[in-house]
Amino acid sequence: MNNPVQLTFRPHDPYFFGGEQTFGNGEGASYFAKSNLLPQQSTLCGALRHLLLTRGFRRGSDSFHPDKSSPDTGDLLGLSPLFLVRADGVLFLPLPLDRQEPDQPFFLEKQAAQHTAVRSDFQAGWQPAYRWVGYEPKKYRKEAWVSADGAERVVSEDLFIPTTRPGITKVRRGSARENEDGFYKQTAYSLAEGWAFGIVADFADAVTAAALDGTCLPMGAEKTVFSFAARPAEKGFDALFDPLRMFYPLGKPSDGLPRLVLASDAYAEAELYAGLSGGVTETVDFRFINTPAGVSNFAPLRPLGPAEPGQNAQLEKSAKYTLLRRGSVFVAPDAAALTRLQTELSARQPWYQYGFNHFFTIE
Repeated sequence: MNNPVQLTFRPHDPYFFGGEQTFGNGEGASYFAKSNLLPQQSTLCGALRHLLLTRGFRRGSDSFHPDKSSPDTGDLLGLSPLFLVRADGVLFLPLPLDRQEPDQPFFLEKQAAQHTAVRSDFQAGWQPAYRWVGYEPKKYRKEAWVSADGAERVVSEDLFIPTTRPGITKVRRGSARENEDGFYKQTAYSLAEGWAFGIVADFADAVTAAALDGTCLPMGAEKTVFSFAARPAEKGFDALFDPLRMFYPLGKPSDGLPRLVLASDAYAEAELYAGLSGGVTETVDFRFINTPAGVSNFAPLRPLGPAEPGQNAQLEKSAKYTLLRRGSVFVAPDAAALTRLQTELSARQPWYQYGFNHFFTIE
C-alpha cells in the first residue's frame, strides 16, 4: 500500500443503510423498511471521497463502477474490507459460514467405497465424493464476530441494536394518492457502546492521517452523522489478522484440505467453483448509485424535468449484482486449485481495489 491509514467511524444516532431488500424480498413491497447491518464497500468509497473533498484533497471524477477497471477516485487509491473495532483497539471479523457453533467448523470426509464419486455442473467427469461432518440441516447457524487473535467471540445481536421508528412518508412527492396517509415503519441500528466500524484505506502521499482525524460526515439514507478517527496504519489489512487462530482455533480442519475464507463480499463467475472439493456459501444482493461522467452536482436524486434543460446525465440505480457473502468458505483439493481460486478473486478489478473479493487462506 502507498500510504495506508486506519480509520474508525461511529454513528452519533441510529443509522440506516439501504439495500435491495430494504422493503422486502421482491415478492411485494412492504411498508416495513429494514436497514442493512453494514455499509456497502461502494458506500465507504463515496464517503471517503467526500471526506477528502471536505479536507481540501482530490476526490476524483469517478464513483465505484465494476466496468471501470481503473477509476479516478482522486487521492483515494483503495480500501480494505470493513471490520469492527472495540474501544480497547481489538479488531473483529465475522466468523466463517462453515459452522453452527463458533468453535466447531465442519470438515469434509470421503464417502464410503460404494459412493466414491459424483458428477457436478462445475467439473468434468467423476470426482471424489465428500460429505460435511458436523453439519445439522435443521440447526440454526449462530452469527458471531471473532477477535483478531481468535480469543473472543461476540454474537451479532450484542453488537447491532435495532431501533424501530417512523420512516419516510408514503405519499409520493407531486402525486395525489388516496388512502396513503402515514409513514413507512423503519428499523435502524446503533452500534453497541464502545464499538465502531473500521477500514484501512490507501491514500496518495499528500493525504495525512492528521488531516482526516476528528472529522464528522453524514452517511446513509437518514444522513446519520458519523465521527471519524484516523491514524497511520502500521500494517495492511491482511497483516492485521491471524486467520488460523481466528477461524480455526483448535487447529486446521481434520480433512487436511486447503481452504479460502472470504473476508468481504465477492463478485465471481460460476467458473470459480470448478475443481473445488466443496464449499459453504451464501449470496447477497448488491446495487450502487451509478454516477455518470459529467455530473458535477449530485443532489437531489431525481430525474431532470423540462424546466432543467441542457443536462441529460442523471443519477440512477445500477443493475443488480449477486455477490458471494463474506464468510463463505471454499475447500480446494490441492495447492494448485487454491492458487487458481486466489487469482480469480484478486484479479477482479476494481472489485478487489475497493474492498471486495478479499480473502484469507488456510493451507
